[in-house]
Order: sequence, then C-alpha cells, then structure tokens
Amino acid sequence: MVSFPNHTLPINPGEETSALVFTIWDRLADFDATQTEDALLFLLQELKKLVGADDAVWIGAVRLAHGKAAERDHQRGWRGNVVVHLEWTDLKRQLVASAMKAQEIDGGIPSFIELARQAGNFRVRVLRELHDMAAFTQTEHYRACFVPFDITDRMWCVFPVNEDCEVAFILDRFGDRPGFSPRDQQLLAATLRGLRWFHRQAMLFHGVMLGGERLSPRERSLCACLLGNRTEKQIAVSLKLTFSTTRTYIKALYKKFGVKGRAGLMALWLGTPP
Repeated sequence: MVSFPNHTLPINPGEETSALVFTIWDRLADFDATQTEDALLFLLQELKKLVGADDAVWIGAVRLAHGKAAERDHQRGWRGNVVVHLEWTDLKRQLVASAMKAQEIDGGIPSFIELARQAGNFRVRVLRELHDMAAFTQTEHYRACFVPFDITDRMWCVFPVNEDCEVAFILDRFGDRPGFSPRDQQLLAATLRGLRWFHRQAMLFHGVMLGGERLSPRERSLCACLLGNRTEKQIAVSLKLTFSTTRTYIKALYKKFGVKGRAGLMALWLGTPP
C-alpha cells in the first residue's frame, strides 16, 4: 500500500500563499487531456517561480525489482525512467543519458539511492538532508552533474503514484544564491501534494506506468490525439500518415495500455473503470 504519513514539515503555507497554490491548481485544471505535456511544462515553470529556483526537472521512476532482488539492488529496484527538463540543452541531454547508464554500471546515483530508502512515502528533501556535503562534492556524480551548471542546492519532491511508480520534481539553484529554506519546502509540498490526478496522467502520458516501457514521441502524439475528439482519419492527416498505418499504430497503443479501444483509454486516463 502507498501511504502518505505526515510530512516532516507542516504543510501550512498561510492564506496568501494558499491563494497562489490554488491559482496554479486552477490553471493546471484548464489543460485538457490532449495537453498533458504542455501542462507538465506549465507546472514546472510555476514551481520554478514559486520557490525562486533556476531550473526545474520532472522524473518518472518505476520499480523494476521486488523482494530479495530489490534488496540486493543499489537503488532498491527503482530506476529513473523518463526525464523532462523545463529547458533542454545538448549538455542536459548528454548528462541525462549518462545518468541513466550510471543507474546500472556505476553503482547507482547517490541521490536516488537515498530517496529510494523512503519509497512509497510523499517526501520533500533538500541536498544537505540527503548527503554529507563534504563527501558528496568529491563524488563523480557531483562533478559530472552539478559542477557544469554550478548547482549549489537542490530540492526534491517525490510523490508515490502507486506501489511501483513515483514522480519526482527537482528544483535547482545556481551560483552563490542562498539554499532552499524550510519555507520553500512547505511551498513545494503544499502545491504538489494535492495533484495526485495530474501526477498519474503525466506518468501515463510518458508510459512510465506500463512496466517501465516508455512511449515514443510519436506514440505520445497519437495518445494526445485519441484523447481528443478527432476521428482516426483526421488523426492520420494531422500525423502525416496513411490511414492504415495510423490504424496499426492505434491498435498497438491500445495493446500497450491494456485497453480495448478509445473509451477504455479515456477511462484509464480518468482513473475510472472502462
């Protein structure tokens, strides 16, 4: 069972801040099912502004091992599966690719290892809470992923969507700016704790809830079209594919999601039985 014990910091942002959080929720709800990717980028941008961060990242993580196999694994069976940066650069793409490999060949990513210890719980953590900073700054992970961007503080908010899937929002500060405060942690927790419906949709959209098999960009575009009101012929035209090819892709997508048709896909998205 996924549990949501009391957070280590009280989620009590105050009346003025609550108004900001509610505004973010309301605007997020205005995105329809076909705009999940845009909605995620909007949320990252708003979180960045809310806590005064310099960068924002979303990670969809999946647990690929259980029991004794997970106990033997450095990250307890958890793997970062999909990464979405608010602003991609070539360097960020290279470092993400390296980090994905590091999960397997270099004994895991230090922060992931620490966060995996509390899997299944909603949690907000900052860099100094996860690591002995003197030791952490000597690691290869720090030199490869923090130094190139002059990252001096990082804050994570991790939300368990179900027993085998979690989403992590990462906020960074660069240079000589002060680190994230307990107040910043409260703000992030208050904003993300009430968005379980959205976390689930974002995971579905990227295929993270499909046993670790990610959706391709074309599959995500097709999924967005199917969640709207376009006919299959209109979808084929919009994707610049033949109708028969589009039908083949649609059938494969339904199979991947384990549904029988468009109604089943929509029901899955809404979290209701088909």
